[in-house]
Amino acid sequence: MSEEADKRMVATSGRNGTARDGIERRGPLSWSKRNWDTEMTDDTDKGAAAGYPTQMPYVPHGPDFGERELGQAVWRGWKRRCPACGTGPMMKNFLKVRDTCTVCSEELHHQRADDGPAYLTILVVGHAMAPLLGAAWVTWRPDPAVLATVFAIGTVAASLWLLPRFKGMMVGFQWAKRMHGFAAALTPGARPAVEDPV
Repeated sequence: MSEEADKRMVATSGRNGTARDGIERRGPLSWSKRNWDTEMTDDTDKGAAAGYPTQMPYVPHGPDFGERELGQAVWRGWKRRCPACGTGPMMKNFLKVRDTCTVCSEELHHQRADDGPAYLTILVVGHAMAPLLGAAWVTWRPDPAVLATVFAIGTVAASLWLLPRFKGMMVGFQWAKRMHGFAAALTPGARPAVEDPV
């Protein structure tokens, strides 16, 4: 790959930083210029015609252009892991999202989950508890105080369990769709990003 194409690739990355030789390094993996040259191949598609690399070596969160895997990012968010690498913890506290991933240094402070997780939690818990409440009353006819106590505890427990997971899902969705500050300059004609196999 030519030096000019190499510089153009780095200039469009818009990510964490570049080393002295102009090759971007991030996360636990570092790629030398030699690795970039041997791992990339030229193709006849628009990306190669424009001088952009058409294949990239494996990195934890793929390149800064192309499509990101939505299902994978949302699933990692559900597990409260970084949507980029799937290894680092997303949350610092119960609902506080870390500014950056502790493993791959992906910036997570761009997220804007706002009230979305709370709405999803109310939607799911409300639709689950209402029929269960009716079924419990019809089947066993318990004392109203016992019924209210049991379902109040169940509702609070389910809400506390689901809330951080829904927040992680929303952050993963925003990351995959490049919403808010997660967006980077997309390269015209680029192929989908190389994502983690798991």
